[in-house]
Amino acid sequence: MHTFRVLTVTSAVAALATSGVATAATAPVVSKERTLTGTKAPVAIGGLKKGARLPSKDRIVVRAVTLSKGQKATVTMTASKGTTLKALARSGKIAFTVASPKSFAGKRSVKVRVTAAAKTKGKVSGRIYALVR
Repeated sequence: MHTFRVLTVTSAVAALATSGVATAATAPVVSKERTLTGTKAPVAIGGLKKGARLPSKDRIVVRAVTLSKGQKATVTMTASKGTTLKALARSGKIAFTVASPKSFAGKRSVKVRVTAAAKTKGKVSGRIYALVR
């Protein structure tokens, strides 16, 4: 009888552990923030057209986001030391709203709530861009 109880408890723990792994795999995926090294705008942002040359002091900060249907993620976009945020843009099948502060121009960081764009199915991905100067 003793080995039966041990096997039952072991199999129950294993089942719970594997279900936790499956749940963790479906969480939103947000990349680390990175600064683009190119000199051209990858998207239309802050009065610049896509492909336009960036002014010498401007930089683009980007984060990639992958969501499943119905998921939301909060992303913080931060300008490097000595610079401030000027504008935000997106690419892909995601949508975003500014969470705080609502008026972010001239601030160093902003929180953005990211969702899947309307009428999308399955996993969606996109990028959030911030123009900093």
